[in-house]
Amino acid sequence: MIGILEAAALSPRGVTPAELAAALDAAKSSVQELTNGLLARGYLIEGERPFHLGPGPFVLAARANKPAALSLDHQFPAGLSKVLRCTVLVGVRVDDALVRRPCR
Repeated sequence: MIGILEAAALSPRGVTPAELAAALDAAKSSVQELTNGLLARGYLIEGERPFHLGPGPFVLAARANKPAALSLDHQFPAGLSKVLRCTVLVGVRVDDALVRRPCR
């Protein structure tokens, strides 16, 4: 699975199941089963070209309180909060969970 995530992270245009199978020297059917699970959990997303890295790895890092967690330019939500005079929440949906962070 790590090889799939690394391939998706390193390919700005996305990767196809055939490219993943070739890179991992694995059967397409095996790669498809693994990618289905990664898609369901938010570790991969599908774009025009099937697979890109999803928000799952970033959320995992954020939950572990690691410096590799998502960095967000707080300027926009902070400015919006000031204009609206209320708290603005920025969230990432992963599977059925919503991970959010208040921006003041």
